[in-house]
Amino acid sequence: MPGHLEAIASGTGIARRAVEAGMKRADDAQIDARWVAEQEDAGDEAASRIMDNARRAFAVSVVTIADVFNPDVLVVGGGIAIAQGDRLFDPARRALATSGYAHHAQRLKIVPAQLGDDVGLVGALSLVGLARFGEN
Repeated sequence: MPGHLEAIASGTGIARRAVEAGMKRADDAQIDARWVAEQEDAGDEAASRIMDNARRAFAVSVVTIADVFNPDVLVVGGGIAIAQGDRLFDPARRALATSGYAHHAQRLKIVPAQLGDDVGLVGALSLVGLARFGEN
């Protein structure tokens, strides 16, 4: 599963991998991650592989983040996290329990961002406020 997390598990990455796998929509509309997820639910083998790879890449990333930074909570935003929810988070929780440090697995909570798609804007706003007041 070569590539970075964004290339494998983001909406655009999932769509790109579907195109690379030769998936085509019957209505000739643009392929997006939502459609790929729908195809997975309908039993499409290529879509299942793509979504499984996305979930595994996310899980590996969660284990790495937990082992390196030891956070109490991992807040995950974005369209895939919103749409997939526990379907994305549960494999990461299982990977953490089997691959991560035991105390991380017991303590770390993986939760969806409460601000949904606006989480990036809110984070950027706080950075603007810090810059405006001379904070680095």
